[in-house]
Amino acid sequence: MMIKKSNGKFFILLLSLILVISCRNPLKETLRGNWIIQSMNRDSEDILHTLEANMMSFHKNGECSFARTSKDRLGLGSWYFIKDTLVIDGGISPFSGKYLVEVKTDEDEVLIHLRSAETDIKATKMLLSF
Repeated sequence: MMIKKSNGKFFILLLSLILVISCRNPLKETLRGNWIIQSMNRDSEDILHTLEANMMSFHKNGECSFARTSKDRLGLGSWYFIKDTLVIDGGISPFSGKYLVEVKTDEDEVLIHLRSAETDIKATKMLLSF
């Protein structure tokens, strides 16, 4: 009788482990790190020149940092996924929004294209940390 209970607990533990591993989002792993913004448009208008720097970072703890603007002096926020949609919550920042994410990788670089109803961002991943 004890053997059957142990097997049941092992099965539940194994099933739980498989579910946790399968729920990991590979896109989330790809986004973590520092990015150089190549272009940024809001409502079809180029706003890259309004940023203090052309950088954004997605941190492991769900926080993100991005270039400050005259309206958003902090440049901080959070990021998470709802299914396949990236959500950036940065208050009044032009980075705030719900984005579809497209990733392109070649042997030299990783490129992302973030698209929301209002904002379009293209960026290159910084592969080396300084």
